Amino acid sequence: QLNHGTGAVTMGKVTLGELITANPAGVASNSTGSVTINGELTLTTLTTQGFGYDIGINAGGTIANRVTFLNTGTTRIGATGVTTTFTDGFDALNGTTAPSTLQLGGTINTVTATTGSMLASTTQLIANTTLNSAGNIIQFGSLDGTYGLTLAAGVAGGSATFSGAVGDTTQVGQITVASGVTGLVNFASTVKATGIQSVATSQLTFNNDVTLSGLGGATTNLGGILTLNNQAYLDGDLTATLSFLGVGAKTFSGATTFTGGPIEFGEFGGLGDYTVTGTVNGLGFPGMEQNLKHSLKQMDFSAT
Repeated sequence: QLNHGTGAVTMGKVTLGELITANPAGVASNSTGSVTINGELTLTTLTTQGFGYDIGINAGGTIANRVTFLNTGTTRIGATGVTTTFTDGFDALNGTTAPSTLQLGGTINTVTATTGSMLASTTQLIANTTLNSAGNIIQFGSLDGTYGLTLAAGVAGGSATFSGAVGDTTQVGQITVASGVTGLVNFASTVKATGIQSVATSQLTFNNDVTLSGLGGATTNLGGILTLNNQAYLDGDLTATLSFLGVGAKTFSGATTFTGGPIEFGEFGGLGDYTVTGTVNGLGFPGMEQNLKHSLKQMDFSAT
């Protein structure tokens, strides 16, 4: 057990049956330090408390229990090239208290098919990040950070939901939905990224504006089932238009559906082509066809 405190506790490699990161009978004002593990962590049970301290699991390892992060400081999981496995997943969202920010990096795995979900609110990428959820759900709020995010094949039929804005504070890198991911990937709010890649097995829904910068040569190829849903229009804002803007090559190679209300496409400075090689449905919504025609006149667009 680690007793709470206002200072910092830093450890190297740790192998324990149980690690309790703060005394549950402690005083909140005396529990504002940090617990940082810079070596590989092997635990049967990790227990946290609802105090304002930070936790850093920086060098990967394996944690067997389902971890509910109750600490209200920052929780960091992983780094570049590091693999961290939560056998039964983690919850940084639904506890009586929760971290102010969840920072993610490297590869993060869960194992158990029924309890291995990954849940968080405010999330930040601190390195390129790959998520494998063993077919369980992934639910995050907002997502920021300049790094890329990959939903790996292990997500399988588990849904992935981003209920907050993606890249609103800091544009994220390439978003990749790997082959084998068949669950719905749903972006409820705006998305700002360098590019997005999905394949024939994918299901993606965007409910608000999408802005793709093409930085670093990033390109966009949206395969599988893609839905652009103007949710604001559905919610009663009859002036709302969902904008899909981007630099670099953008290919719609799957089955694309426009729904909800007007959809508008565009580029930055005339850079980058749009290519449609799959089917397009849903041109009958009010203003949809007019907006699409207006958009297509202003950019290079081809269809096969």
